[in-house]
Amino acid sequence: MAKANVPKEKKSPERKPWKTFGHEVYQEVMSGLVHFSAKTTNSNTPPCGIRLGENKKTTLRYLAVSALESIPADYTSTGSNGINATVVAQISAAIEGNAHDLFDGILPGEVEHIRSLSEKILTTPFELGTGTVGMRLRQIIVQDGHGNDLAITPLQSAGFSSVLDARLRLKQEANGEEHKRYWRRGFIGIGGSNPQNVGRYVRAMHRPLFFAAPGENQDTRAAYAIHHRGISLKPPHELLVAYVRWRQQMLASAGGVMPSDAASRQKEADFVREIVRVIAARAQAAYQQLKDSVEQLPGENLLADDINGLMRGLLVSTERTTDWRREFAQRLHREIIDAKVYLNGEWQTMGVGQYESERWVRLIEEAL
Repeated sequence: MAKANVPKEKKSPERKPWKTFGHEVYQEVMSGLVHFSAKTTNSNTPPCGIRLGENKKTTLRYLAVSALESIPADYTSTGSNGINATVVAQISAAIEGNAHDLFDGILPGEVEHIRSLSEKILTTPFELGTGTVGMRLRQIIVQDGHGNDLAITPLQSAGFSSVLDARLRLKQEANGEEHKRYWRRGFIGIGGSNPQNVGRYVRAMHRPLFFAAPGENQDTRAAYAIHHRGISLKPPHELLVAYVRWRQQMLASAGGVMPSDAASRQKEADFVREIVRVIAARAQAAYQQLKDSVEQLPGENLLADDINGLMRGLLVSTERTTDWRREFAQRLHREIIDAKVYLNGEWQTMGVGQYESERWVRLIEEAL
């Protein structure tokens, strides 16, 4: 008979004796704690790190040190005889509220004193060793808003990894044994044989989450293009070819002079109206694509603030005015007569002059 699986009870952490340090020691160690450390990239690089102040907190749609509360700060060096590691262990226990569960022999008032100090010191910004870049650190070259090259040195946060790891454990425990969820995780041996030399929380970085790279979404890509630039006003090539063939036949039959009878004028009008119909249908489809992808667009706005006014009116029909119709008709008129067609093995101009096709502007206005 198979034995039922009985979950093993977790062992309580071994209690340690509390070491009393003076005010100056706690103050000095706290003042040098950082959220981001170069030591997590290479343990042999000189100490370098950054602590974010409370004024750097922000709201983001993803997890980040600046968007989360209570990210623990860490040391960049264990100090003489490992004193920094010991002091930070007690500081962390005092801040997290479990000092009396982990340590014996705590003097009255010392935990409260540490918390008071942390509220004054750990909420202020601090930088260490940022004047130069260690030769063992990576650098990335990016461009700023003006197109100038900018060198960036990525720094990692072991404290962030610790908070993330704790959140994952809580979610697993909340699901229960029967419905446990596991996330794909890798292994990175940060810190070498003794990770504590790099930082108190560096072990949480050993099991990073990893995900498959996101696939390219053509619909979202197209929506972004419409959001910023609108759509093409280029007339359909097949319509242009059909019109040019007809026009050349009419010129040949009339001795090189384009007829101006009712039938010819009706043929021109049908040609222009069909182009407008195609452009309008193209705009309607683009507008629907924007609506379908609005959650992925910047600020969830259908159109960028700096998009061309003609394009905005074309895509959003409620914003069309009389002036807009006139200006757009003139623009589309130029697009048509400036177009080139591939006919008889070569690219040719339409062969239509602006003056003789001036009435097309009115036709376009009426068809909008």
